[in-house]
Amino acid sequence: MAFADIFPLPVKSATADRGVKVKLFTPSKIKVLYRIKAKVRSKVVRENESIRMVKTMVHSGMGPDHVVNFLSTCNIPPPDPKTLRKKEKDIASSVMDEASDSCKTATCSAKEKAVTASEELECSFDTGWQTRGSGWQYNSNTGHSSLVGVKTGKVLDFDVRTKLCSICQHHLGRKDNIPNHQCNSNWQGSSKGMEPDMALSMVTRMCTVGIIHADNDSTTTSRLRQRFENIKKRDDKNHVKKNLSKQLYAVANKFKELKGKGVIPYILRCFMYAISIKQSNEDELCERLNSIVPHLFRDHSGCSGDWCRYSKQPSTYRYRHLPKGEPLTNENLRKQLETVTENYKKRSSQLVDLGSTQSNENFNNIVASKAPKNRSVALTFHSLKARVSAAVLQKNEGYTWVTKVFFHYFTLFYVNKKALLSPGTISARVGQRIDRKRLWQKENSTSVHFKRDRFKRKHKKTFQKITAAVIEGETYKPQLEEDVSVNDIESIPTKCSLDGIDEYVVFDLETTGLSRTSDITQISAYDGKNMLNLYVSPRQPISSKATDVTGITFTFERNQMYCRGVPVESMCIRQALLQLIEMIQTKSLPVLVGHNIYSYDVPILRNLLKEFNLLSSFNKLIYGCIDTLKIAKREIPKADVQNYKQQTLVQKFLEIVYDAHNSEEDVRSLYTLFHLKLKQTCCAKDLFPFNYLSIVESFSGVIVGKVISKDTARILSCTGLSLHHLELAYTRNNEDGIKSVMQEHDLKGKTANVFKKFFSEKKE
Repeated sequence: MAFADIFPLPVKSATADRGVKVKLFTPSKIKVLYRIKAKVRSKVVRENESIRMVKTMVHSGMGPDHVVNFLSTCNIPPPDPKTLRKKEKDIASSVMDEASDSCKTATCSAKEKAVTASEELECSFDTGWQTRGSGWQYNSNTGHSSLVGVKTGKVLDFDVRTKLCSICQHHLGRKDNIPNHQCNSNWQGSSKGMEPDMALSMVTRMCTVGIIHADNDSTTTSRLRQRFENIKKRDDKNHVKKNLSKQLYAVANKFKELKGKGVIPYILRCFMYAISIKQSNEDELCERLNSIVPHLFRDHSGCSGDWCRYSKQPSTYRYRHLPKGEPLTNENLRKQLETVTENYKKRSSQLVDLGSTQSNENFNNIVASKAPKNRSVALTFHSLKARVSAAVLQKNEGYTWVTKVFFHYFTLFYVNKKALLSPGTISARVGQRIDRKRLWQKENSTSVHFKRDRFKRKHKKTFQKITAAVIEGETYKPQLEEDVSVNDIESIPTKCSLDGIDEYVVFDLETTGLSRTSDITQISAYDGKNMLNLYVSPRQPISSKATDVTGITFTFERNQMYCRGVPVESMCIRQALLQLIEMIQTKSLPVLVGHNIYSYDVPILRNLLKEFNLLSSFNKLIYGCIDTLKIAKREIPKADVQNYKQQTLVQKFLEIVYDAHNSEEDVRSLYTLFHLKLKQTCCAKDLFPFNYLSIVESFSGVIVGKVISKDTARILSCTGLSLHHLELAYTRNNEDGIKSVMQEHDLKGKTANVFKKFFSEKKE
C-alpha cells in the first residue's frame, strides 16, 4: 500500500519545507519518488527539526545516541549527538521555567483549598535517585525530591541535587586547571543526605506547609522541626506496613509458630486494621493496638465486633490463618509481639491519621521514564533538571504539556510565520487521548471491584509462585551446582491440558480372555488416515467365550490363526508391539483414545509392554489416554440409551450398524463417534497417564496402612502423582508443598493434610 493511501496530503503541502526529510510515494506512480524539499533549508527550519528531536528525546526518556540509532534505523538522516546535547541545554531553561510556573499555580490552588476548608496546607514528600541501590549501597551522584499537594495531587515544588559538574569532570580528566565557570554541582555530601536537605530547602521556600506526609527512612522530620517547630508529620501507610512486616519476619526467625502460611500476613492485617481505621484521638488508637496481641492468644475481651467474629460464634470460633486454627500459646512470643505494640504506641501521634506518599512514588516513576536508571541519558545537570521538570509538567498538566511548552519556546525565539512551524496537532491529539485514558484508569483503580480483582490476581500469582517452586525444585541459589542431586532437579507432574492437542490415535484390542494377563489376538490403531491392523499369535489358548465374541481361533499344532474360519496371517506379540510403537512414533505426543480402556485395554497392553521391556519407551511417545466410556456416562443421560456399549452409542448417534468386536471396525467407528459427539465435551480431567497402574502400586504401603483408600490412590494416579512425588513436595516445602501440588490438580485439601501428617510422623 502506498504511503499516500494511508496519509493523504494536500497538493500545496506536499512540497512544504516542514519536518525531517522523508520519501513519499504517490498512489498512481509507485516508482516515482517525491522528496520534501530539504536541501535548501533556512536556519529556522533546521532549528525546528532539532528542537523537535530534543523534545522527543526528553519526553520518551531517550539519549542522543538512542535518537541517532532510532532515526538511522528508520533510514532518516540523524543529527549529530553533540547537536542534540547542545539543544537540550538550550531548551532546559524554558522547560524549567514552565515547570516552576506550573508549581506556583498548583501551590496557589492548594492554598486556596486549604483556606476554604480552614485547614493547614498538607503535602507529601519523597525522594528518588538516578542510580539503583539498597541499604548502604546508595551511591547515586544525583537525586530529586518533590512536594505534592494531598488535596490536589499536583507537584507544588521540586528540587534536584548533583555531586558532579560536567565542566569540572572534563578538565579533571585531562589534568588541566579548572577555569572559572558556573559550577553545576550543588551537593558534596552523601547520597542519603540529599533527602533531608532538599526537604528543608523546599519547605523553606514555601513557608506555609503545616502537615507533611513522609516515610521514616531518613532524618527529614527531625531537621524540619529544628526550623519549623509547628510542622506536623504523618507516617506513610505503605512504609508503616512494610516496616511492621520486616519486624514480624525478624521475630519469625526465633519462633516457628509464625512460619506457617498466612500467619504473618494475618498478624500484619490485624495491626494494620487497628492503625488504618480513622481514630478520633491517640487513646482510641492505643486501645485498639492493646487488643491485638490478646486476640491472638484467645483473649477477646478487648476485641471489637467489627473486626473479630468471636462474639458472634464463641463456641465454634477458629483462627483461619493460625496453625491448626488454634490461638498462639508461646509466652516468649507474646512478649516479643507486645514489644512491637509498645513501639507503635509511642508513635501514636503520627499514626492517628496515616498519610500517603503514593503521589510522590508516581512522580518518581515518571522521572524514571524520562531519565531511566538503567541508562545514563541525563549526564549533565541541565539534562537532569530538564527531564525532572518535564516529569513535573506531565504530572501537573498531563501529556499535552509537550505541545504547550515547545510552542512557548518557539514563539519566544521565532515570532514570525516564516518559521513554518508544524501546528503539533498529532502531539496534542495523542496527548489528550492518553490523558483521558489515565483519568479513566485513576477512577477505575479506586473502585471496590478493581481492588478485589487486584487482590485475586496477587493471590493467584503468589500461589503460582509457590507451586512452581515445589514442582521445579530449587533452581537458583549461590553455589547450588555443588550440592545438587537427582531429586533436586526432578520435576513433579503438572496438571495436563488438552489445549493445542490435535493428534488422537484410537486403538482397540481383542484378547484370549477377560483376564488382565490375557494375550492379544488382534490389535488395531487408527488416526483418521492410517490404519494399523495386526493379528497376533497368542501364547495361551483362546477361551471359548472370547472365540464366540471375536470369531478368532488359533491352532497351535499348525501355528495358524483363523478369523470367522478364514486363515489370516499373524505375528508374535513383540513384533506387533514394535509395529504399534513405530506407528505412534510418527505422531507428536498423541492421545490414545479407546472405549473402556481404563479398566481393560490399557492394563493388558501395559503388562505386555512391561514384559518385553518396552513400557518406558512407550510412555515417552504418548501424552496421555482418554476413555470414551467415562465421557459417555457423564455427558449422555441414561434415559437416552439402553446401555453405554460402543455398538449401542454408534448406532444411536451415527446410525451405523457395524461388525462389533472386530478391532479394525471398532476403531473406525469409535474415531468417528469421538470426533463428532464426544471430543467437544472432553476436558483435562478425562486425561490419565498410560502407566497409572504403576502409580497405584506406589501407594500400596499407605493403602495397607489405611492411610488412604484404594479409590483415593486411583484418583491420585490419574493425575500422575505418585507417593514419591508427594514426598518430594513435602521435602521441598513442609508446610504448603503437598497442598499446593494438590490444588494445582484440583484435589481436596483433606487428602493433603493426611499425607502431610503421614510424612511428618515418618520424618520423626
